[in-house]
Amino acid sequence: GQLGPNTGGGGGGSYNMGDMGMMKAGAWPKNSLAGQNTTYFIDIPTFKSIPIGGKIVLTFPIGFDVTNAAKDLNSPINNDINGGNTGTVVISTVTATPASRYVTISTGNAATLASDYLHMDVAGIVNSAIPRNYDTSGYTVDIKTFDAAGVLLESIMTMPFFISAAGSDSLTVNLAGILDAD
Repeated sequence: GQLGPNTGGGGGGSYNMGDMGMMKAGAWPKNSLAGQNTTYFIDIPTFKSIPIGGKIVLTFPIGFDVTNAAKDLNSPINNDINGGNTGTVVISTVTATPASRYVTISTGNAATLASDYLHMDVAGIVNSAIPRNYDTSGYTVDIKTFDAAGVLLESIMTMPFFISAAGSDSLTVNLAGILDAD
């Protein structure tokens, strides 16, 4: 895997399917159209415990805008990001550093397990205006976990995700039997 942040265009990398086959790291956009504001579904397999007050830092690729990144308040999964595993790990805060495309998520209430699988939903991310579809290497998000003192625990790269160009077609519907007065 990649140890540093993804400073390139956002694709490539190596993926160990032995580690990620069943518990893959992922960043999946709810809306995969270029330039659209969306929520990202984040999946993180951990192999080291993140303590209470630890941090998860997501680094989005060049071209993505994280200025308005926030905890998705409509997502119940954010109230227990390790699901049915021991402890109720919550998102305490979400802060954005737009210049470096960092989204920092602080954990609270309980530590994660050493071998855990976290899922969280982060709203307010604007996709790159440059589409990368399935015949490209796509985009990836660099994920780093830290303890409460800021010591790096793990560095994980997501599987690639893809951003599509908006279509140019239109759809016109004529409904038969409908009167203007209806």
